[in-house]
Amino acid sequence: MKLDTMPPQTTQPQTSQSPENPPENMQVFKIEKNIPPPMTGHNSVSKYAFLNQMEVGNSVAVETRRECVAIRDAMRYRKMTYTSAYDPESRKYRIWRLG
Repeated sequence: MKLDTMPPQTTQPQTSQSPENPPENMQVFKIEKNIPPPMTGHNSVSKYAFLNQMEVGNSVAVETRRECVAIRDAMRYRKMTYTSAYDPESRKYRIWRLG
């Protein structure tokens, strides 16, 4: 079984391109300095920023278990210790900062 061989490819000599003269098919990007990033997404202010002002012994009450879990997660992320409980009289969840 004989394999067809491909003829050697001819290559053109490469010319060095300077940044001022990029090849036609190359997209050129302008680099800019001192442009502040937008305050959106993960760079924006946290909706749980109030946790940074909570002192040991303070608590916050929320309506739903989902809110309670979200606040506990935010406290855990900030390395805070906490405890939480459901109050059947007020029908609210309360989260205390312990440390």
